[in-house]
Amino acid sequence: MKSTGDSRLPEGWSEARVTDVIAHYGTQSEDEAVVEDEAALSDPGQTVMVIPTRLVPAVRKLLASTPTYAAALRAAVEKYRFPTVTYDFGRNREICHADMVGVEEYIQERLRAKKTKAVKDGLANVLYWGYANSSGIRDHRVEQFRSKVTEKEINDFIAVTGPKQTPGLLDIKQIGLPEFGGLSFVSKIMMFLDPSRYPVLDLKIAKAFSQSDNFLPLKNLVLRDSTIPITVHNESVYGEWASWCRKTAASVKAESGSSGKSVRAVDVERAVFVLADACDRTEAWRLLRGPCAEERTGQARFGR
Repeated sequence: MKSTGDSRLPEGWSEARVTDVIAHYGTQSEDEAVVEDEAALSDPGQTVMVIPTRLVPAVRKLLASTPTYAAALRAAVEKYRFPTVTYDFGRNREICHADMVGVEEYIQERLRAKKTKAVKDGLANVLYWGYANSSGIRDHRVEQFRSKVTEKEINDFIAVTGPKQTPGLLDIKQIGLPEFGGLSFVSKIMMFLDPSRYPVLDLKIAKAFSQSDNFLPLKNLVLRDSTIPITVHNESVYGEWASWCRKTAASVKAESGSSGKSVRAVDVERAVFVLADACDRTEAWRLLRGPCAEERTGQARFGR
């Protein structure tokens, strides 16, 4: 198929994909078509309904105006407005980065360094960034960490963090780093080490979407006294959350093709965070259903 100057393909489609679809249905036998149709009808993720012919134009218009899952998730990520700041402890000044990628690269470089001072600064910056909206708490937490952390603890962290290795929640907890006792901030360390694979699981998301049959990855998360304790059980739940974020990112990439920025696990988490922060549960549930989940009616309810 030759490209034409005025051709317009839906998001995620390419000429190669169009050619594959034509080839698939052009060579399909009648029996194969029946099997495919029956499979579609029995798919719990699909709904088939009959509508009056006169309503078809209106339905087509509605479907055309409805953003794809990839577009909805990317739109939510664009609304993520957490401060993009770190701190230069050597020069004693705050650094304002252009975007979160700049923050990620700055902190990751220090966390994966093999020098005690650099790693200490990297860990302190996880706290500095994480508490950026609460300067009083931020300054106290950062000061407490820097004054209490020992060289042995920093070296233990270096030992479990190779050039490409990311330690687990319990691995980091066992080191005993000051101010890093709960899952929320330890998952931030993992995120900065590898944002493509590890999202943050903070208290806002946990309170909004855990303990619910509507979102299985966080259904069994255990909260305690407004914190997320790091236990063998909660580490397993975090693994399910991270896996869901990675799979969703892969689905979005497949849907949107090569258009737009690459979507990572942390980007999916940030989209959910934005909607939880805005208490937009309806749109959040659309993202939590995933790109291929069954449409549901009504508004899902979540406890706060």
